[in-house]
Amino acid sequence: MSALVDQLLKTNEIKDLEKKQLDILTKFIPGGFMIQRADGSCSFKYISEGFANMFGYTLEEFMEVSGGTMKGIADAGNEMEVISQLENTLKDGDTYCIQYRVRCKDGYWKFVEDRGERITNSEGEDEYWCVLLDIDDAKKLEEKERHLEAEKKLMEENEKILQEMIQYKTQYNEQLEREVKKKTRSLIRMQNDIILSMADTVEDRDSNTGGHIRRTSECVRVFVEVLQKNPVYAKKGDSFFECVIKAAPLHDFGKIAVDDAILRKPGKFTQEEYEIMKTHPEKGAQIVAKILHNSDDIQFRKIAENVAHYHHEKWDGTGYPSGLRGEEIPLEARIMALADVFDALVSKRCYKEKYSFDTAFSIIEESLGKHFDAELGKLFIQQRAALETCYESLL
Repeated sequence: MSALVDQLLKTNEIKDLEKKQLDILTKFIPGGFMIQRADGSCSFKYISEGFANMFGYTLEEFMEVSGGTMKGIADAGNEMEVISQLENTLKDGDTYCIQYRVRCKDGYWKFVEDRGERITNSEGEDEYWCVLLDIDDAKKLEEKERHLEAEKKLMEENEKILQEMIQYKTQYNEQLEREVKKKTRSLIRMQNDIILSMADTVEDRDSNTGGHIRRTSECVRVFVEVLQKNPVYAKKGDSFFECVIKAAPLHDFGKIAVDDAILRKPGKFTQEEYEIMKTHPEKGAQIVAKILHNSDDIQFRKIAENVAHYHHEKWDGTGYPSGLRGEEIPLEARIMALADVFDALVSKRCYKEKYSFDTAFSIIEESLGKHFDAELGKLFIQQRAALETCYESLL
């Protein structure tokens, strides 16, 4: 045993009998037990073997390292806090409970809870009788829980910020989408207005077909509404039929390439003039392709070209300009052909009077399977009432 321990034991004010009793007693106390002087020095009057073992020391090692006082191994940086805790707890009585760190033999700082009571011994001196409990694991758990709580709070704050960002982005995207849709509708209206204006300009050059563009477009619209509800044709989709309606005014665009002398002739064409007139579908498709070549709506562009190019083709292959037959003729062109011929029949031209609806529908019926797609033509004839109502408001 070191000289310091010998000195401490020599000056120990606890009688041998009392020490033996304390040694036996402290074996049953969890943690460690000590008696300290209450004179501010915090020097030991007694420490148990378990007290020293708690920090990895033997009793002799602990007395050597500590210098006989808790100040020797307690956290110096925490000293004022420990003293403050002690003073505060003793205000309301002679018992106290404080927490601080003690340096272990391996250099680790262990958290302990010091529970004690100030008593006055038989010689009238105040001293602290203390039990030290190892609360290091509890402190680690407490620290871990504090970190987890801090992380949870941080995650909640981040989640809140994220949700606010998502909400802002959603609102921004919705606003942007509304603006894009608004601009798109405006551009589509502008495009349609330009197309209709050009179609009207073309028609103004043809003295034989006044109002033809407007009437055929309405005729196509009425017919398309029926086809959209038919299970056979509905498979094409609404966008297809919307494009057909929009493309209808473009079917005679090629007439802009026909000489005025032919286009404005107030009578029947000669064979040579008729051959020139028959070039307008192909030229119309070329013009439509040039006008719409920058359009993002590929479906509309293709349908518009087909309507202009093939609306004079016939089911039996005797039409022009390509002599297509049957389903080689695009559906949009077959729809346009019915509307185009129907308007020609019920309208007055310089070379003929207008036919009655009875006569017009009879001619179309007789032409099913020859000029027109028979199945499509039957559906067209079935819409006679709606078509007559439409034309009576236009003619």
